[in-house]
Amino acid sequence: PSGQNFEYRFFVPKNMKSGDYTLGVSVSDSYGNTGTDDFILTVKQIPTKIVNDMSKTSYNPGDTLSFEVDLFDQSDKSMSASVSVKITDPSGATLYNGVVNTGQQIELEFGKYSTPGTYVITSTYSAKNLEDTDRVTVASVSGVSSSLDGEKITIVNEGNVPYDDR
Repeated sequence: PSGQNFEYRFFVPKNMKSGDYTLGVSVSDSYGNTGTDDFILTVKQIPTKIVNDMSKTSYNPGDTLSFEVDLFDQSDKSMSASVSVKITDPSGATLYNGVVNTGQQIELEFGKYSTPGTYVITSTYSAKNLEDTDRVTVASVSGVSSSLDGEKITIVNEGNVPYDDR
């Protein structure tokens, strides 16, 4: 204490849940004087982790990639925010680059002739420099189909790689 003021410092734990807390202060001196006061301490949500919530990592051509991005605060409570999502194909070409809301379902259909290999999904919350990167794989499918129209035979590649077989 110093004159009519006093100071007391305490530390808020790193993983304390966000919200309002009522703190009560009670003081007394050697003369029998006492005083009490209550005040509100507000703990804010601080984003600490971003996660791509993926149901699977292996796909076939024609499948639909479906996932959502989750953002968590210091107490692992889910947060709502806008995040950037970028999806690139095996050659590094960008298939999607945009802003989505956390908890929003993101879908990308792999076409019948999608390039086989590893696709990279990167989600970023730039306000706190948080990032999560995941990889999914599209399988190689090889096959042909044929049809006969009179004397005309049509052969179609039904896979996503060049067909090199009998």
